[in-house]
Amino acid sequence: HLDNHLDKHLERSLDKNMSSDPILPNSSSNQNSSTTYSTTTASSNSNSNSSPNTKPPISPLRNLPLLLLTLLSALGGFLFGYDTGVISGAMLLLKTDFSLTKEQQETVVTSTVITCALTSMCSNIVLKKGRRLVLLLSSVIFTAGSLILACSKNYSTLVVGRLTVGVAIGAASLTVPLYLSEMAPKEIRGALVTCNTLCIAFGQFSAGMVDGIFADVEGGWRWMLGLGAVPSLIMFIGFLFMPESPRWLVMTGRRSLAVAVLTKFRNGDVQIAKDEVD
Repeated sequence: HLDNHLDKHLERSLDKNMSSDPILPNSSSNQNSSTTYSTTTASSNSNSNSSPNTKPPISPLRNLPLLLLTLLSALGGFLFGYDTGVISGAMLLLKTDFSLTKEQQETVVTSTVITCALTSMCSNIVLKKGRRLVLLLSSVIFTAGSLILACSKNYSTLVVGRLTVGVAIGAASLTVPLYLSEMAPKEIRGALVTCNTLCIAFGQFSAGMVDGIFADVEGGWRWMLGLGAVPSLIMFIGFLFMPESPRWLVMTGRRSLAVAVLTKFRNGDVQIAKDEVD
């Protein structure tokens, strides 16, 4: 009888201690908190998945001003490639018509390369006046140089024309990539700047085709060298309607105008334009 009494007393004490022990969790409350946590986690995941930035990147194919700007700027690369390539075919005719010596032939070819290098190194001074201004001047100078070459009557005039064209190429080769990079959206900036390099190769290819077409034409070298004035003239007319670089506008204190320019090339999104200016 005494053993039974002690057993019952121990069982009651053990049940009382277990129910009051704070370390042991309550199963029902634990289940409720687990359910609440899983619901909260699912809700937060759902919210994070439902609120990404779904704006597609700006494409030049869907933005006419950006497309025109890219094509006009790429003409600078085309002129670079065309001029460096066209002289190889034209020289075959020039050395006969002007009885050029080897030294004179070398001078005609390298004069453009020399002035191109010198001008590109010094163009940073002119760039402070504006990227658009440099591109307009490059177009005018290249057009003038091409016309001088097409109308050349002696060796000296050939050299002057080649020097003039070199100045234009040097200025454009530095300014075109800079202008494109400052105007292009950051998502496609690399692709648009690459268009300039692509057009250099296309200009060299076009020069080879033009050389082949006029190779058997009397005075064909005049057409070869003079046709460079066509893309440069198109470039000049086009840039008359293009805006100045927004970065240059910010540098000169015209912040509101920079936002307006970027808005036009960002599908009318003012907020994107402001964020880029900031």
